[in-house]
Amino acid sequence: MNNILISVIIPNYNYAQYIMQCLQSMLDSDFDTDKMEIIVVDDASTDNSVEVVEEMMKNSRFPFRLLRNETNLGLILSRNRGIAYARGEFLFFLDSDNYIRKDCITVHLTALQQNPEAIACYAPIQDFLNIHGEHCGRRSNQSFDYHQLLEGPYIDAMAMFRKKNLVEAGIYDNKMPTHGWEDYELWLRLGKLKKKVIFIEGEPLSFYRVHQLNKSQNYKPDEYNHLVYYLKQHYPVKLNLVQSEALDNLIHQKKHTAQLYYQTDNAGFDEKNSILDHIENNPLHFKLPEGKAVLQLRLDPLNDFAVVKLNHIRFFDIEGEIFPTTKITSNADEAENAIYYFSNPDPRFIIGFDEAIKITEVEVDIEYLKTGTDVFSEIGKINKFKAEKIINLTEGNENLKDQLAQKVAELEQISDDLNQKIRSCQNEINSLQSQDAALRSELITVKSSFSYKIEKHLSLVNPERFIRWIREKTKFTKNIRLINESGLFDEKYYLLNNPDVRDSGIDAVKHFLLYGGVEGRNPSEKFDSAFYLEQNPDVKASGINPMVHYLLFGRNEGRKQNPKK
Repeated sequence: MNNILISVIIPNYNYAQYIMQCLQSMLDSDFDTDKMEIIVVDDASTDNSVEVVEEMMKNSRFPFRLLRNETNLGLILSRNRGIAYARGEFLFFLDSDNYIRKDCITVHLTALQQNPEAIACYAPIQDFLNIHGEHCGRRSNQSFDYHQLLEGPYIDAMAMFRKKNLVEAGIYDNKMPTHGWEDYELWLRLGKLKKKVIFIEGEPLSFYRVHQLNKSQNYKPDEYNHLVYYLKQHYPVKLNLVQSEALDNLIHQKKHTAQLYYQTDNAGFDEKNSILDHIENNPLHFKLPEGKAVLQLRLDPLNDFAVVKLNHIRFFDIEGEIFPTTKITSNADEAENAIYYFSNPDPRFIIGFDEAIKITEVEVDIEYLKTGTDVFSEIGKINKFKAEKIINLTEGNENLKDQLAQKVAELEQISDDLNQKIRSCQNEINSLQSQDAALRSELITVKSSFSYKIEKHLSLVNPERFIRWIREKTKFTKNIRLINESGLFDEKYYLLNNPDVRDSGIDAVKHFLLYGGVEGRNPSEKFDSAFYLEQNPDVKASGINPMVHYLLFGRNEGRKQNPKK
């Protein structure tokens, strides 16, 4: 009897360095041992992900399954494969570079059990920097609103769904471009279908790793345009197709949020007492809890180097705008005419009051003039201008003027040397990255060779595992031949009706054998996979390809291959 209540689905591709923390957070979960299963879908990783997963989970207190894709299918098909194998009534999706709080699963499940009409629920997610683990913003931090989703994505994939309802709604769209936003499309679809989604207010229950491999931070112009074009065919989204330069600015902004901290006692600023807003919003708006007296505020305009112009800050209480006396300080290198130059990647404004006041909302009108490393060129221009100004003040004192000019020239030379070293380091990094890519490619070639696989399996302590591997490979080859010789598989038909397989370049027969059959995809007009699985629940439960079962057993047993025969 199946006692599994929740299935946690974790797709993975080459995240060996992150998945250990992900799985450890699952093992630390406070959920009942016998009611949750963990499914890792490895998407043909070329690093040591599989070894890490197997080592981590060999003594798992939760039921565990590792599904290994023979070829790289992408995130959408990997998630859908996890759904197909899931036994739980509820599904929770967790990417392998992220992790959860120990009560995350329990809190999500409680929300859905208390709201039986809801199809899904989600909670705030804490972003953190990959290098230092520092918090750098939040996502999924607002209630579900279809009209707001049309403006842009703000809900992530770490959420819980009722499996039956999700399957009825169409699971993840496997016809979608594989550049990202698969979770955004799903949330849009649920909104369009007017499904109820619960937002769990409070502290973050999961943690999102911000790093350079995040798809959402590495769109190329054509990929972004492709995604927007696809979504516009299905939903009235208000995203615009943009040119490359405008896209670069948009992506750069989407990496950042502004954060306002409010201090209510003398304990300092706390992440719990903070509000986020996206920097593309102008002006920024921060709504504070009512009834709390605020001693001072800290505004972090974004989590990167910046040159900003602070036009004004307005304060409101429950009756309207108020005008408290304020003192604004910052950690900027320079400030002139309300323009602040920050060479610190954690820029801050401190807003002090003469006495504690009750504030319900803060509005900040701020312009982002420069962000990222472009800031340094601006600061360099200012320093040079100041030096020239000082030299001009020495007019009449030629000796002092010459000394200052010499110092400025020396500083410029130091700056040029540093820039040259930076370029040299960058070239070296590029060279090392090219070498790394070449070595990885060579490693993949070696690992794909039959001799390597034989040697690897022969080196295992357990010979039974090697024998099992040989049998599986032999069985796979026989089944491929069985399908090809059956007359029931039409490659052109299969690729025509499954454009995701065609676009991926995966061998059609292999895809059908490994995934398509159990997903209910038809190999031709002669055989109906979904019908065969529905009519034969024993086949469906076994996980065997329906057409392979028919050819080996079902035909002789008189089982029908389609409704007509």
